[in-house]
Amino acid sequence: MIMIGVRNPRDDGKIYDVCLWADELRLTEFDQTAGWAANAVVSAKLADLGTVTGSFRHIGFGFGGVQTKISERARSNTNQFDISTNLES
Repeated sequence: MIMIGVRNPRDDGKIYDVCLWADELRLTEFDQTAGWAANAVVSAKLADLGTVTGSFRHIGFGFGGVQTKISERARSNTNQFDISTNLES
């Protein structure tokens, strides 16, 4: 990001006193470790009783798409669990 600014610091009506500055902000020493992600789903049928389904999802630090900017990638490890059942009556 580059920012260029102009302002007149005097307020006495003279317009020839101008302050001009330029700032450049850069991202340095960002951890660019490649991340990984995984999805697992298990489903079991319990004879005439019903079904049980379980799932697990992991997203590792640094995971993101090919077109994703570094600042948009995952910044922590995330684990998600889910268990569901469908019982017959």
